[in-house]
Amino acid sequence: MIIFGDMLVARGPLTFDEQRRAAAIKYGMRPEDYKPIDQDDVVRYAGDYPDMGIVTFDHKDPYESWSDRHHRRNWGEMVGMDMMRYRGDRLTFTGLEAEDFKIWNSIILCLRVLVPMALVSWYITRDDPNAFRWKNPVVRELFIL
Repeated sequence: MIIFGDMLVARGPLTFDEQRRAAAIKYGMRPEDYKPIDQDDVVRYAGDYPDMGIVTFDHKDPYESWSDRHHRRNWGEMVGMDMMRYRGDRLTFTGLEAEDFKIWNSIILCLRVLVPMALVSWYITRDDPNAFRWKNPVVRELFIL
């Protein structure tokens, strides 16, 4: 008779410390460093995935020899659940302004595009018979018999 692993009697439920130790080993961490994400955090909760904290792109040393220089990460390095928020082109917490976006600059940019388009379209579509057209109208040839 062949007995497979799923046919064996399961061991009793693990204690909290055993679960924590198994999860830490699973993710390659020391058991004392492992801290799971809070179950009440419905946005970030992902089972036993560890809470890595917030370490932004700007908090990492720019002169270190990174495996991935674009994201300042090493090969196999754990990433937090919200790592995409803290990439090099995203939010910072170092006191530097992340973007120099101002509403007036965007309005001026829109006007720099829309005003010339409006002037050109007005110049082409006006009713003046001598106005420039994309294609000037041609009168049909009249044949007198």
